[in-house]
Amino acid sequence: MIERILKRINAVLAYDAASAESLRALDGRLLGIDIETAPGKPVVIRLGYPLQRADDIAKSPLPDMVWLKGTPLQLLAALKGQRESVKVEGNVELLDALETIRAGLDIQWSQLLAETLGVETASVLGSTASGTRHWIRSTTERFRSDVLAYLQDEREAMPHPREFEQFAEEALALRQRADKAEARLAILEAQLAEKATGV
Repeated sequence: MIERILKRINAVLAYDAASAESLRALDGRLLGIDIETAPGKPVVIRLGYPLQRADDIAKSPLPDMVWLKGTPLQLLAALKGQRESVKVEGNVELLDALETIRAGLDIQWSQLLAETLGVETASVLGSTASGTRHWIRSTTERFRSDVLAYLQDEREAMPHPREFEQFAEEALALRQRADKAEARLAILEAQLAEKATGV
């Protein structure tokens, strides 16, 4: 199963030359994933581009290796940048580099879709998908910034605690909707990449 996942990730990375190049710079370094609730051998991935499984590596930490240990849900949270949810051992700087690559992932949708749907359709769909993703990120950042500015600048005019609780609930609901929209968009990206590569 891990081979299929790596194949799909590599297929997506084929449409983001900068991220693939950043992974090439990590060539030979290792990422270990130990799922606490799953019996069996941990997974070790040899970094670089393309990503490859490396079963021949011992479980002990190596200088050019980082281990992530946790439940499946904790490991998924770590993929979104919530590192505190998992146990990290080994080269933490390597994990920082991977998070930077993940955050900067920028799929060239027009190229991916053009191969599947044709140039004209691809141009419209690619710009829409990319624009939606950037809109979700920028809206979330602006919302956080606006709330912080509100709390700092308007201390004298603080709302009633019930109003603040309602505001906080609505803010959380908005964040959850944004996360769901981003997750849906990620699924769509993976499906498009899978269709384009015939995986």
